Amino acid sequence: MRQIMKIKGQSSELYTLVAPLVMSVSALRQNNNYPYKTSNRHYWYVLLENKQLRAFIPLEHKDIAYFKIDNYYAPSGTERGELLRELLEAILPEYQSQGRVSAIVQKRDQETFEKAGFSVVRTMKIYVKMELA
Repeated sequence: MRQIMKIKGQSSELYTLVAPLVMSVSALRQNNNYPYKTSNRHYWYVLLENKQLRAFIPLEHKDIAYFKIDNYYAPSGTERGELLRELLEAILPEYQSQGRVSAIVQKRDQETFEKAGFSVVRTMKIYVKMELA
C-alpha cells in the first residue's frame, strides 16, 4: 500500500526517513552528484510503500507566490514515472492556486512533468527548467 506524507523541511521525521537514501552513493549518482538540500522553507512529499521510502519531491516556498521543485528522487526503472506522477498529483492542487510553480527537471522526466501540466521554459545540458502552465 502506498502513502504520501507531507513533512516540514527540518523535521526530525524527515531526516529519519530520507537520510539513509539521500546519503547513499547510488542516490547521489542518480542526482548527478548534487547534494539534497532542505530548509525551513521546504516541504517534502515522500511516497512510502509498505513503510519503505520509494520516492520524494521537495518543494521550496521561495517567496509569497513562488514555489520551486528541485532535487527530487524516484528509483530508476519502469515505476519511476508512475511514482513521480503520484507525487505531483498530491502536490500541485495545493500550490497551483497559490502562485507560480517551477521545477528543475531531469531530461528523462520531462514527459512526466509535461503530463502534469508543466511547460518547458529553458533547456540546459542535463536539466530542463519548467513552469506549471
